[in-house]
Amino acid sequence: MRVLLGFAFLVAGHLGLPAQVRHVRPSPRAAQVGEDLPWISDIATALKRAEKEGKKVLWYVPRVPGTPMDRLPELDLYMRAGFFSEPLLRPVFARFVLCRARPTPREAGRWALRPFQFIEPGFLVLDPGGKELLRRHGLSTFSPYWLREQLARVAKVPELRPEPAVASLLAALGRGDAEGAWTLYQKKPKGSPSWRFLGATAAFLAHHEKDSDKLLRTLAHGPSPLASRAAAELEGFGPLRRGFWTWRRLPEDPDPEAPGTTRNRSPKDLPLLRERSIAFLLRMQRANGGFEDSNYDFGGLDSLPNVHCAVTALALQALLEHRKGREALLDPAISLGLAYLLDPKHYADADRDEWIWAKVYPIQLFARMLETRQFCGLKESKLRAALQRFVQELGARQQGDGSFRHEYRNPFVTASVLHVMNLAKAQGAKLPKDLVPRALVSLQRCRARNGGFTYSQWAGRALPRVALIRAAGRMPLCESALFVWSASDRKRLRTALDTALKFHQEMERARKYDDHTPPNIYGGFFYFYDLWGRVLAIRSLARVSRSLADRYRQDLQKRVLATSEIDGTFIDSHELGRSYGTAMALLCLKHCSEASSR
Repeated sequence: MRVLLGFAFLVAGHLGLPAQVRHVRPSPRAAQVGEDLPWISDIATALKRAEKEGKKVLWYVPRVPGTPMDRLPELDLYMRAGFFSEPLLRPVFARFVLCRARPTPREAGRWALRPFQFIEPGFLVLDPGGKELLRRHGLSTFSPYWLREQLARVAKVPELRPEPAVASLLAALGRGDAEGAWTLYQKKPKGSPSWRFLGATAAFLAHHEKDSDKLLRTLAHGPSPLASRAAAELEGFGPLRRGFWTWRRLPEDPDPEAPGTTRNRSPKDLPLLRERSIAFLLRMQRANGGFEDSNYDFGGLDSLPNVHCAVTALALQALLEHRKGREALLDPAISLGLAYLLDPKHYADADRDEWIWAKVYPIQLFARMLETRQFCGLKESKLRAALQRFVQELGARQQGDGSFRHEYRNPFVTASVLHVMNLAKAQGAKLPKDLVPRALVSLQRCRARNGGFTYSQWAGRALPRVALIRAAGRMPLCESALFVWSASDRKRLRTALDTALKFHQEMERARKYDDHTPPNIYGGFFYFYDLWGRVLAIRSLARVSRSLADRYRQDLQKRVLATSEIDGTFIDSHELGRSYGTAMALLCLKHCSEASSR
């Protein structure tokens, strides 16, 4: 019998909504992952042990006091089912005294373990006297090779030496050849637990998911020390199936001193990032055509199907934008994904929270396919019919005041709807009567005199008051939504873009947090969403000043390149997932490169 997902629990709904079911808990076996290491549970004892044994302390910090991170248990499981369960790394860890402990307030002050100073997950390396030798945090790419290299900076650690039986599988996975690794495994299906776990890994990455499940299920119920790791992956709590773990050899590191796994890259790295990101998306697409690695459940577990449809549409558009010259490689994936999006069974129509995105992003995709005349095996008539159906369905959920909502009514969702309705109309779709005028009035109601937009829908009689530092991220999206429907002007659009640039650091500092952060309420889940809003604003500005738009594009390209991960992919909030972040980044970079190639 398959290891089952654990108990669901209730939390209060967001912004006054009814209580919703959020999160699932791991089974007892999965919850034990990584616990077999000789952890010490407080740093003072660990330092004493280090002095006695002549070692350094590797302090894994699962939580800091006052953190705004919401889903710490998931991050902890990624670390324990990743680094701390990897057989290759066990000899490395043996060179350290291992500590897994939350710092006390006093310890947090001594070692600067406060929000933003240290973003979960991460670790410190200390000498026996407590001196900090290494700090790595905000980790969102898990590579055993990277971790070994980092630890080798401050301690003498062994090379990673796989057992001979698994070396061939690791070599294939290191090249990104999952199908080749799966073929190797099938030639010798019986082997060590490490061999079978890598076989399950290869099967999953090569889209043989039922084979992968079968192998993991057998491991999870066996006596192997990898049983809990297999259970965690099978239940969706491990980093591999979520896309955070990589066996691929990493590209050259432009900044080995960086404190996390984000790297600031230059335009010369664009071909590398493009190819790495496309390859990642192809690996993450499931056999059913969807991209289902996100576990964003602010709207409740019942909303996840719609999250997956939204991410699938974005991933397909990212592949579509890079299709030229890669048709043989990408068309099968795009066709499979389109079948997923056109199948009603993948949507949760009863959901009120994330349903909107499962319509907005497919409309954006369908309109782009029609604009570029790229049908990828789908009949044009069927694509047009789908576009019209999605437009009608979206219009049917307009609120009484003209706004739209996801988890709550707000101007940025209304702005997203106005943008895709503009795209749909350009491709011949018939819009619901009065949708646009009512939505424009609703959006304008939320705009303050200084050009900022409220976070939630404004219902007051007087104009709202908005702090620009808090509204900067959404301003380009909202202002350009008015602009494309002739309800704004060039001056307002430039103000929105300039304000976003002025306060960009507020967005960046929150990028890897999965909830709203103090003091300005930004959350990581808004990062690429707001950058895409900046793309839409720049496109709008290009209608009246191409040279001015190009200057904003150059800045945008620099911002996106600064968020690349060590493996060449992208991510903001971990729960939205790497498929989402990578797709959004590819779309933004494509927009920037189109301008520079004119």
